[in-house]
Amino acid sequence: MDMTTRDSVLDWLSTSEDAIGRIHAQLEHLATIPLPTPMSSWTPRLEELRELIGVAFWASLRSNEERPTRVRIALTPRHLVPNAFALASPVDYDEAQVAKLAQVVPTYRSLLVSPEADGLKIWGLSNSSPGGGIDGITAEVAAPGIVRVDIDVFRPFAVFTGRSVFLIESGGRVALAHYLQRALRKRLPNEDIVALHQAWHECIVLGVLATMIVDQGHGGTILVVPDAEGEWLGSIDPFAFKFSAPDYTAQEWVRQNLPFNQSRSETVARIWSSNLSDEDKMAATLSLTGRPWQPREAVQHIGPLANCDGAIVITHDLKVLGFGAKIRTRDRGVPMLCRLDPAPGLQELRPCHLEDFGGTRHQSAARFVSAHNTCVAVVISQDRRMSVVNWSDEHNCLIAVEHAEWWS
Repeated sequence: MDMTTRDSVLDWLSTSEDAIGRIHAQLEHLATIPLPTPMSSWTPRLEELRELIGVAFWASLRSNEERPTRVRIALTPRHLVPNAFALASPVDYDEAQVAKLAQVVPTYRSLLVSPEADGLKIWGLSNSSPGGGIDGITAEVAAPGIVRVDIDVFRPFAVFTGRSVFLIESGGRVALAHYLQRALRKRLPNEDIVALHQAWHECIVLGVLATMIVDQGHGGTILVVPDAEGEWLGSIDPFAFKFSAPDYTAQEWVRQNLPFNQSRSETVARIWSSNLSDEDKMAATLSLTGRPWQPREAVQHIGPLANCDGAIVITHDLKVLGFGAKIRTRDRGVPMLCRLDPAPGLQELRPCHLEDFGGTRHQSAARFVSAHNTCVAVVISQDRRMSVVNWSDEHNCLIAVEHAEWWS
């Protein structure tokens, strides 16, 4: 990286110093926690963290042979990834090299970077399988001008977008699944561990399906309805490709692959009877999983259905009813719609008119949920942005969580 570009990076990061410091402090904190599997046994220097994020940002604005740059970059020393595809000669970590190499890295793997005497170097590609992790910190180039920073299970911990930064500090798929669980009003029965796991992991799988559609880049809509029959059917016309019988594949996959056995039941019961928050209970429960749980297997046949015009229709418990569903609600006013960001803590609701909420796909989904309050709509646009639309009894309005892809 030449000095002009380096100065530009530092100028871009100057408004985000607090966030960079928070990320570094979190890494230092995790390094002090004794865990059976280390979460962050190595902590980069603050200036190395700045360079990791800065180069990732500038790489996000580049393309290679008209292909956009989308890649995960892990800052980690060689000894922590012994099974990686290591390069014989490491190359400079700059935006040109990142844009070039991004095209050969699958979505579930990472470009590996480590500090050397003369700066950060790209030294290899991870060889992890889907669901595998990297010890340490990653910068994910998600879209032009958008970089997500992940710290192990905190995915993302922060999102840099333009000259703004959002500290999410979430548990990734746990955060998206947790919001879907609340939006769908799914009960998690503490007294029945198997039913609790079933309901919770159905929410995880639904979130994974939404993320899969984001990755496809075509966009689409998922309408999540209470059951195969109901008043909601009156708002679908036509239902172009309704199945003759529901597809139970995803539901059965969850049931057969629950990361649970009787030996863990006592521990899980203690967790769920504790004073932890529901989100912390879910994260702790996931940590007891005995093997990598790969929910993409449950929905890999469903994701491509979003490439057809119209919505995928799926029940709360993952019965797929069909696809190509067109929303036709009666022409009536929609109650107030309020926007939220996927950020922790209390937020002020941001009211907006329906006409200001995205395009036809978003507005139709909002009308559908307004007419059928027990339904939830997940809307993905072609620019890979996800919105979750649900009804809030507490606020008596529609809630639209924008940038929900930050959770995925």
